[in-house]
Amino acid sequence: MKLLHMESRIERKVVESLRLQWQRNRFLLGGATLIVACCVTVIWLASRLWHINPVVLLRDVYVVVGAEPYAGLMSNIGLLGWCVAATVWSIIVYLLHPHRADSRYGLAISAGVITTILLIDDG
Repeated sequence: MKLLHMESRIERKVVESLRLQWQRNRFLLGGATLIVACCVTVIWLASRLWHINPVVLLRDVYVVVGAEPYAGLMSNIGLLGWCVAATVWSIIVYLLHPHRADSRYGLAISAGVITTILLIDDG
């Protein structure tokens, strides 16, 4: 009986922890969901308006044009560089969040957003 009571208490703590995480991250998850929904909508509209097969829009450019596999190596290395930079800025924003009054917090958010936009553009 004591073991069941302890398991129940642990389950309540886990559920409460998950609920707090959801409350803290709901805007981030909502924003990510919105971005994915917008991308899917753009692909769907492009395929309907210009009568393009969506598979063509989602394929790698080098496969479509028949280029050599190594042709996009530099582009992919650049893409990974932008991804690393965006990740670093995201970590900095997370670490500076308790110190939002610090002027570096706004710089970190701005740089992170610009880096993410450049990452998406390069991709």
